[in-house]
Amino acid sequence: PAWKLGVRPGWVLTAVNGKELAMHSLEEIQQAMREAVVPCILDFDVPPKDKAEKQKQKEAAKPTTRESRERAETQRLQTLLRQLEEEDLLPATVFVFSRRRVESLGSDMPHLDLCTPAQKSK
Repeated sequence: PAWKLGVRPGWVLTAVNGKELAMHSLEEIQQAMREAVVPCILDFDVPPKDKAEKQKQKEAAKPTTRESRERAETQRLQTLLRQLEEEDLLPATVFVFSRRRVESLGSDMPHLDLCTPAQKSK
């Protein structure tokens, strides 16, 4: 419920209906919340956003192009294949519903080799 109202992780509750709670224990804060007259006013200390987080939000707001989406998809697929290989879960089937995209994925991963030496010798 708090998330839907805009409260985010990392925020620190500092007051309920004007009653300062910054130096109180969790139990005292919970008691103050139970006793608060509804509707109540909650004050929060919101930590400043660091540069990396601001940049992430800026990137997320940028419109994506088909090329950037495909590049991200290729990277995710390569990561997945490496994880499957490390966990000895290959072979695996990946469904792609576009011939153009299959060819693009193949050309984007020329150095990805999932065959064992025994399989190569056949």
